[in-house]
Amino acid sequence: MAHVSSDEFEALWQSCEKQPPLLQAESQIRLDLSLSHMLDQYLVMADRFLAQGKINKSDHEALSAAIGNLKPILDRIGEKELIAQEIDSRAKLRAQQLQDQVANLSRTRS
Repeated sequence: MAHVSSDEFEALWQSCEKQPPLLQAESQIRLDLSLSHMLDQYLVMADRFLAQGKINKSDHEALSAAIGNLKPILDRIGEKELIAQEIDSRAKLRAQQLQDQVANLSRTRS
């Protein structure tokens, strides 16, 4: 964590009141929030749970079969694309809400 002096903090604070700083990310973060990806990760954990004796073999096989039956349905409905559209829609809505909040703050300070 970076340390700043009180003078540097005050200058940063004053500049933020006028215009919040916009920082460019060094690299883009890609998250796979699809259920199929989560199920894949869950199966990896289930394998560990089986090896550790936390779940029995029949339950592990039942989990694996259920996931195996569900994943083709998720693929058929285009789950990853639907998730991407939903995330994009929510991000746009949240950005608009934040812009409205900033505008309201600016009006109340005027």
